[in-house]
Amino acid sequence: MGAIAIFTFLGHIAHKEGKTVKEITSGGLDLAFIAYPGLITTLSMPNFWSFLFFLMLLLIGVDTVIGLIDFESAFAWDFFQLRKKMKKQYVVLIIVGSLFFTDIFLATNNGWYYFVLISKHAGGITVIFTLFAEIYCIAFVFGLDKLEALMHHRTGETIPKPFKFSLKYLTLPLIGIIFCISVYREFAVQTNEPTWQIWVGRFLISIPIASCLIGFCIKRKTPTAEALVQRQ
Repeated sequence: MGAIAIFTFLGHIAHKEGKTVKEITSGGLDLAFIAYPGLITTLSMPNFWSFLFFLMLLLIGVDTVIGLIDFESAFAWDFFQLRKKMKKQYVVLIIVGSLFFTDIFLATNNGWYYFVLISKHAGGITVIFTLFAEIYCIAFVFGLDKLEALMHHRTGETIPKPFKFSLKYLTLPLIGIIFCISVYREFAVQTNEPTWQIWVGRFLISIPIASCLIGFCIKRKTPTAEALVQRQ
């Protein structure tokens, strides 16, 4: 719906000026921040709608960050077995502080340029590969049977067999195909970016992928389904 609103407005502007949409804008991450404010100025009481629009962006950002911090803190709390070593609020403080100091350069004068570089290269192939690794770990490494045993113990429900089949034999191969196509396009498609920028972007791509592969090489003893149920 957001895309429909953006390009409907851009089409309206292009029609009024006798141009094509491609001549109006070249796209990019800032497209929504150009189209929506322009659209709001055509409404009555534009200041009121502008306030609501940017309040919406603020709330969406806060909600996203809260979910991210909660996931990362829970992962660190369980993976590194910090329950008896450190209070959870200290874990959250360390994560929030680390994210603050690693992301503070995005607030500089060139912050938008850095953000586009990271988003363009670290938000595509890496997300697809991470999704592939997560599904593989859940379906085959941890096992859907163990997950089903935990879910049945907690809620009394089971995982439908069509869902198991789809996750193992349809979703996983499809994501693998998408990942291979994305890697091919990364090296085959020519862009106007400087060479150093391309290789910096590819380095950003390789970091999470290498982390996942290293994680696969680390052997960790996983408990049986019975042991997991007894812990609940």
